Amino acid sequence: MRNSSAAPIRLLALDLDDTLLRDDLTISPRDKEAVLAAEHAGVRIVLASGRVRESMQPYADALGMRDRPGYIVSGNGTLVTRSDTAEVVLRHLLATETALTAYRLVDRHGLPAEVYIGDTAYASRDDRWVDEDCECSGLSKCIVPQFEKLIAGIDVPKIMIPGDPEKLSRLQAVLQAEFDGSIHTVTSKPYFLEILPSAADKGSAVAHIATELGIPRAQVMAIGDGMNDAGMIRYAAIGVAMPNASEELKAIADWVAPADNEHAGVAQALELVLGASPAPDPSAARQ
Repeated sequence: MRNSSAAPIRLLALDLDDTLLRDDLTISPRDKEAVLAAEHAGVRIVLASGRVRESMQPYADALGMRDRPGYIVSGNGTLVTRSDTAEVVLRHLLATETALTAYRLVDRHGLPAEVYIGDTAYASRDDRWVDEDCECSGLSKCIVPQFEKLIAGIDVPKIMIPGDPEKLSRLQAVLQAEFDGSIHTVTSKPYFLEILPSAADKGSAVAHIATELGIPRAQVMAIGDGMNDAGMIRYAAIGVAMPNASEELKAIADWVAPADNEHAGVAQALELVLGASPAPDPSAARQ
């Protein structure tokens, strides 16, 4: 069992949707104040999301991260950039043939596929789940009938498949069997399945940042709610799941935040670790 209070925290990785963001897709004043206070105390901030960088930038701006050194992990670890300079620190791409083969499988299952370019989601077919993704991310939508031609001609960090959770679960099993470890699949929400390069993961991205900064794992904290956060929660010395997370993620985490994303759960978790209050006993949270 890892000791949650063994060393001061120097790196904080935060998921956005359903973690730092409230249901109306805003950051609460209390959460913002807590994140800024952590930064003022010397903690380096990392925003880590399945969103593309363009969709994450308004939240980085709200936290003043353009003006101070921090990191943005976008696309579930397919891209890592400095928040203040926009310098690319790490990038992963799907091989073109892998992307094409994966898309053909998705299409045979009757599901839409999406790729992102700038602030636009390009989808293979129109679908209410595509609309759900665009509403959540704030991206524009463009339907592309010749989707294969599109992905054959661009760099593809990831393919998003929005759809009914049961259909996505079946598709995920098919993809994993077909590619046998040469891709990484994650669900950012039950109705969003993502196909990523095998090396892309929030956990490996956060580990890369920590290594670059000379920060040991013992001084890393991560907070999230989705199974796409599992990697960074496993990696961090203090891995925290939100109360609204799945039971599977809670079992991976060291403890569960005192409140959900609607009630400043991030702030309360930070207050427990960085403030005067003792952190919860991890063994109690795992029961």
